[in-house]
Amino acid sequence: MPIAAGLTQGITPLFDIISWQAVYLAGTAIVGMMILYAARKLKANAGKIPHNTAFNVSSIMETVWFVISGIALYFADFTTLPKVIAVAYTLYSVFGWIYGFFLLKDQDIKPTDVDDIDDVPMPAKYMDYSQSFALVIILAALAFLGYLYYQGVFSFVQGQLLVIL
Repeated sequence: MPIAAGLTQGITPLFDIISWQAVYLAGTAIVGMMILYAARKLKANAGKIPHNTAFNVSSIMETVWFVISGIALYFADFTTLPKVIAVAYTLYSVFGWIYGFFLLKDQDIKPTDVDDIDDVPMPAKYMDYSQSFALVIILAALAFLGYLYYQGVFSFVQGQLLVIL
């Protein structure tokens, strides 16, 4: 038997027992915490982008999660509650970009006055928007995750997470 065939035989059952809904909801809660962290860091830095690894990772993960949410909406066989979270995250991302552009437009910053993009502060309203969404998505994702647990979609067995369909 080829080595690759042995690997796929061991991995396939693992993928069959994972509740991707639970994984998505837990991931969304984590990304929500990253959004909250990023918004608080921006506020503490007067809207200027902080230069640290945690902020950069948070920013990248928020964008990656937008793509994952879109993929989940299209391909995943989610029930209604996880779909609501995926739709909410997608809408937050799209409307956040639009809202950010409009807020920046209202600051009357001329392109000739900007030497570096880091010199342009994010408006406080945008940070409030991000913090508000982060709190809502964290609570909703955790509540829906609890509901899936209550429904028996996944369970904890001897301190380990066992996810079932």
